[in-house]
Amino acid sequence: MSISGRSGSPPGVKPTSPAAIPPTLSPLRAGVAASRDTISTPRTWHVPIPALRHVFQEQPFLWLLIAILPFYYQAWRAPAVGLSHDDGLYLVTAKSMATGHGYRILSLPGEIPQTKYPILFPFLLSLIWRLFPLFPQNVQLLKLLPLAGTALGITGLYHLARDRGIDKRGATLLCGCLAASPYVITYSGELMAETMFGGLATWSVVFLLRAQGGGSPRMVIWAAVLA
Repeated sequence: MSISGRSGSPPGVKPTSPAAIPPTLSPLRAGVAASRDTISTPRTWHVPIPALRHVFQEQPFLWLLIAILPFYYQAWRAPAVGLSHDDGLYLVTAKSMATGHGYRILSLPGEIPQTKYPILFPFLLSLIWRLFPLFPQNVQLLKLLPLAGTALGITGLYHLARDRGIDKRGATLLCGCLAASPYVITYSGELMAETMFGGLATWSVVFLLRAQGGGSPRMVIWAAVLA
């Protein structure tokens, strides 16, 4: 019998020489080779949000704002309320309006009407009290209002500085200095109207100056409303 017959090849088909068969790797060797390729290939790490990286490169003082966030968190988390005369009255009058008693001081005999302080800040507190009436569990939620006033004032200062011709870095530095003030941090964690007043007044000036510079007449209306 011929060699091709012994090897099992069909008649007329030339057997393939062993040298012509491409070498194959066993699963184990293939895995090792793949791991070597993976290790040898350098990895390129990318920031998930390139735009955010660009912002921090252009605005290095944003790191200052981030660095002071723990101080604002501690001021907001402080459970004490009513440390001064004003915040106690704001709290009492807010509860009075939320419970349907009107703008009165519930802690005094006869629940006399409140005639000393403007109504806006206690009214905003009363809206939160209506949604979350359980005291003192709602203190942290009530403290979000002065914290929002601080954010309003910082953003208003940034726009005011930009409108006055200060570049982005200078405007961000001004906002960082304002946000790092111990007084601002303290008032942001108390039920006081100073931060809300400052934020509204700052934006009122922004709109007023924009109207003076040729802006829309509606800017005057916004300035008057916020004032």
